[in-house]
Formats: sequence, structure tokens, C-alpha cells
Amino acid sequence: MNRFTRMRGRLVLGVAIAALASAAGVAQTVIYPPSGPGGNYIVAVIGDGYTADEEWKFDRAVDGLILKNGLMADPFYSGSDIANALRIKRIFKPVAASGASLFAIKPNYHASSCYIDFRPGSGVSDTTPLIESAVGGLSPERTVVIGNYEGMSFGCAVDTWTYVSAGARESGGVMEHEFGHLVAGLWDEYALPNNGAYTMPPVDGPNCSNQSTAPIWNNGMYQNLKNLPGCKLFATNIIRPYERCRMRSHHTAFCDVCAHNMKAALTAFLNTSQAQLTTVPLLFAGLALRPAAIEQTPTPSVRVLVRIDRTDANNDIGGSASVVKLTPVDDAPIVHRYRRTGDYVYAIVETKSGVETVLESGVLAGDPFQPRSYAGASAPHGVQPRMASASIVVMMPNLSRAELKSRRIGIRFFHLDPLSGRMNNGEHQEITPTQLKEMMGSLKGLAEVKPEALATAAQ
Repeated sequence: MNRFTRMRGRLVLGVAIAALASAAGVAQTVIYPPSGPGGNYIVAVIGDGYTADEEWKFDRAVDGLILKNGLMADPFYSGSDIANALRIKRIFKPVAASGASLFAIKPNYHASSCYIDFRPGSGVSDTTPLIESAVGGLSPERTVVIGNYEGMSFGCAVDTWTYVSAGARESGGVMEHEFGHLVAGLWDEYALPNNGAYTMPPVDGPNCSNQSTAPIWNNGMYQNLKNLPGCKLFATNIIRPYERCRMRSHHTAFCDVCAHNMKAALTAFLNTSQAQLTTVPLLFAGLALRPAAIEQTPTPSVRVLVRIDRTDANNDIGGSASVVKLTPVDDAPIVHRYRRTGDYVYAIVETKSGVETVLESGVLAGDPFQPRSYAGASAPHGVQPRMASASIVVMMPNLSRAELKSRRIGIRFFHLDPLSGRMNNGEHQEITPTQLKEMMGSLKGLAEVKPEALATAAQ
């Protein structure tokens, strides 16, 4: 079926999903760090299509993609300033027949279709709600689904999850490159065939810019900048800072610009004790930025899966938003997602006696409407047409299900001007609740979950 078709979903999920969530909660284990609590950037790794007798195959794939030979074996991710922000949880849920998918996913092996078929929308049996039901109580920033397909390297990144075949571990670099997109909103630094001059809307950072005379990274912080043509999938009229980078080729380390943005983004996910590490002041020295790892003690929160349907797939203004799933989380850390890792932001707004208060704001990393496909090497990889719809997660800290029913609280989504908020130090301005409240009057909205809809979902 066409996964780009918009589907109007139901708010109540079925018995099968509830059973899956319960079983998955029992089977989850922390696999990184080996000891200690770890950081607050939580990655859930879940197997798909493995029988009870094939659990060893799933573990082999986890080792190859994530642990011994994958993500955490890479010197960049295993360095203390990155590793201290990560916590990786493994979930194993066996199936009756080998290859049977828990999430309605199956390979199609077509480059133009992200290599897999899945169910888009927000109904009970759709893929993203099924995955969210399996992992939502863990509050992951990203879910990695490993499919039981050996000897083949393919995958697709969409919505809140990234699917990879077990055989992708033999290609290497898939997760290392993918998390550049997911953590810091980094762009790909190569051109796709037949993509000549960049003529689309302005872009200026974090690692691609069509402001060729003064890109955002020309701030005196980086050495030996090259500012070469070719970035964001186009060959000319857009530049990247260096010749070599992991966002251009999987076997290369992150360039200085990308490495800085990765480290700065993950600083928000250090826990309270780790926020006192010397890496934090060193990272922010001279940048006039505030480390966001201050209030990160676990607290009751609500995790909301929201489906955004844009009226026009080519326009980031105007659309609708609906609640797909709402999950109370008792021990979620408060993480302030203020750093400008993308151009989509949300405001959690309470209205009381006609006065609006922005309780929290958040920036979505990268472009939630842009799926990515992987086959063979992690980069260059394919990029699918931007979708009209996307599912995203909004964390609502210090709120309970009961409060969402009794208070007038909603969620508003906006798309920012890519060139706005640029500071002299080569960074974009953080989007704090105070800052977003001041901006909201001049911003054109993308979509909104009204208080009445959120209250209904909280039932």
C-alpha cells in the first residue's frame, strides 16, 4: 500500500497493542552503559521477526549494529562526552514463526519505496503506534527495530523509528551516520544523481548552507574550513564546511563542525551528576550557551505520540494534528530540547482565565517529514519524497493524565524561518519557552492539538 497516504486514526488502541506493550515492558534490559545509570538520550533496540530459539541471532545483530562492532564501538560515540549522554535498552519479544513481524513491516527491496512496506496512519494496526506501544513507557528518543533478515543490508528511517535488517551489521556505519541526523539534525553532505543546483528554501546550518559568502560556521571557531560545493543532496549552490565527513561517507569521522553540533546537542541529555563533568564547560566555552542539564531528576510526565498532517506536502504552514497515543511515564527525566537542531518546534500551552502560558517548548531534530533509506553502505544513501504526514513524540514534563483532563493544556507546532535566530558566535538562538512565547504572535502555525482533544486522549 502507499505509505504516504494520510489516514485518520482512532485514539483508543486495541487489546493486541496493550498486550504487546506489557510483554515488551517485562523483557527490556539496559545494555549500555555496562554499569551505572547512563544518560538521558534513551535508545530502544527491539527485535522483529525472531522466534524464542532465534534470540541469539538478535543478540548477534545488536552486537554488530550497536555494541561490540557498531555504534558504541566507534571512538566518537564511545568518547566520554558522548557516551555519558546515552542509555540503550534492549527489548526482545519472540514471535511464533520466524520472520513474522510484530509491526506490520515486510521488505519490498525497492529503492524508491524505502526498502520496506509498513502501515502509515494512526489507526490501531498501524506500524508507528504498534512500535510506540512496545517502547513508549521507556521514553526513548529513538527506537531501532532490527529485522530478522541476514545477508542483506537495507533499512528505512521514518517517524519515531529506524528499521535495519540484521545483515546491515556487515556493511557498517549505518547507526553511526543515522544518529547524526537524529541527534543534531545534520544534513547529508553529498548530491544525489541528477540533483544539480540547489534552488529550494534557504538553509544555514548546522552543516549545509546556501549562504555562501558567510555560512553560520564561519565564526572563527573552526580551523581550515574548505566551504566546498555539494550538500543537502545537491551538487551546486550549497556548501559544506569540509571535504570529508561522516555525513558524506560512512567510513570517515565527523568533521569538526558536525562533531561540535553532536556534542552540544547531547549535552542536554547528561544527567544531573554528569552535568558537572568538565566536558560541559569546555564545550560551551566562549559560546555564551547555557548547558541544559540542570533539572534532570526523574519526574512524572506524559509522553504523547502526535500525528501531524500537513494540508500541502510542499508547505510547512497549515495542517492538523491528532493524538495517536498517550502514555504516562513515572520516571522520565526532564530534558530541555531548546537547542536549534531543526526548524520544527512545539509549545505546550496552558490557557487560564484567558491568559496563555508556555509551560515547555521543544525543537524536533532534523526534518520529521523526510524518510531515509539504507542499502549497502550507510552513506551515500537514498532519500524518499517528503511525506505529507509524520508522527512525532512530545514529552510533557511535570504533568499527569489527570491534569490533562482538568486543565486547558494544548500543543502547538510551528515551522521557523531557517535563517532566523542566528547569533554572532555561529550558533542559532535557543528556543526556550520564554523565547517561543514572544515569537508565537508572529509565527504562522503548522498544526495544533487543542486542549479538548488532549483531554479526550487522557481519558
